[in-house]
Amino acid sequence: MTGIAFAAADEVAFWPVNEGTQFITRNFWAAAGGSAVVPALTDIGESYQITYATFGTPDAGWGVEQTAGVSGVDFEARIVDVLDSQKAPIRRSGNAGVFLVFEIVATVGAA
Repeated sequence: MTGIAFAAADEVAFWPVNEGTQFITRNFWAAAGGSAVVPALTDIGESYQITYATFGTPDAGWGVEQTAGVSGVDFEARIVDVLDSQKAPIRRSGNAGVFLVFEIVATVGAA
């Protein structure tokens, strides 16, 4: 696999959506995917877009972009929690955010 294009016989990750499965990532991009940003308490409860970021060498890859997800249009990540470098919730530790915990939300048509 190269970039975001798939070649014949590539393995493709699959996960069920809308089932409450939680994921953790440190790949959090600014709006338009131009740079990494630090997650904050205000991100908890937000719905952002899941996008591929091309900044950096190699590309930064797939992550959560700090652009509001639009129901029925975007592949969304609903932010459940923000964790520090020790993976403790920042609302308890008071430390800087490093990781996002999110659920994948997919919708079809207008909500």
